[in-house]
Amino acid sequence: MKEDLILIRYGAYGDLIFMSAVLPYLLEKYTIRFETNTKGMQLFYGDPRFKSIGYYEPWRIPEDRRHEVVMEHWEDIRKQFPGARILNFFQAMEGTGIVPEWSKDALLPQEERAKKYGINFYEQHFEMAGIPFPEDFVPQHTILYDEKAEEWAKAWREKHKDEFIMLVVIAGSTMQKVFPSWLPTFCQYLIDKFPKMRMYLFGDSDCADEEWEYRRTKSLVHRKGRKPIGFKQSLLMAKYADYVFGPETGLLVGAGMWGTPKTALMTGAHKDQFAKYTLNDYSVQSNAPCSPCYRTCYTGALCEKEMFYNVFPRCTVAWDYEALIETIGRLYHERF
Repeated sequence: MKEDLILIRYGAYGDLIFMSAVLPYLLEKYTIRFETNTKGMQLFYGDPRFKSIGYYEPWRIPEDRRHEVVMEHWEDIRKQFPGARILNFFQAMEGTGIVPEWSKDALLPQEERAKKYGINFYEQHFEMAGIPFPEDFVPQHTILYDEKAEEWAKAWREKHKDEFIMLVVIAGSTMQKVFPSWLPTFCQYLIDKFPKMRMYLFGDSDCADEEWEYRRTKSLVHRKGRKPIGFKQSLLMAKYADYVFGPETGLLVGAGMWGTPKTALMTGAHKDQFAKYTLNDYSVQSNAPCSPCYRTCYTGALCEKEMFYNVFPRCTVAWDYEALIETIGRLYHERF
């Protein structure tokens, strides 16, 4: 008979996908009640493997009361299910594997931050779950799709079977994951250089100012007046794409777990934290001396700025662009 487990995981899409790697091991032993936030509901709602899925959004609680309210909520869960094990992945990454810029640890020397926070995100979830890390571990997707979704994705891929499909995330959640000074020009160069390349742009409504238009380029960035594409659908597109490119964010995590070739542009975290175990990985670390900084820089207040706009962190422009083009060209020519 399986034991009862209350699984708590809030966070961004990447956080939730990293967590999903440990799910098969937990499901072998436990009957799971899962509590998650809005983004988790988008990925797991209706999943029959869970006994129940509950919704809770800590970030809707005013910041000055959030800690107190959330702690009371977790205590209520303990009282409601006194015999169940509670596995809480809160701060499994931010706060453990990477430090928020408002934390005092963000001011530690870079070498000390590396020692304290430089953990692999997959390994961290297994350790918190109390499960020995598998010797032959390769991340696998455990997010379920219905038959209709799979049929749509296969039809979309078939329609473009004679093209090289490249998905591009144009911005992530922090100042380190935005590349306006070079990304549009870089992508347009690729379209001109590779005649069978088709590109799709992704991002939420905060990315609308970074969007651009070009031939054989379709933007699926959330914008007023445009029907939004859900993250779960874009994640399925990553399964059937030829290549995924962009900052260290959710769709790049998902591409790695499909085994789709990808390049994550690593700025805050080290690439071994993010992609050590994924197949077909071409992720690169920024050449800026401050990278990896092991910090999430939402404002960039602690960062040296790039020279173009004098707004974004220096790490956002410090890349070996020729090497990036060489990698993409090699993958392209493997198909054509």
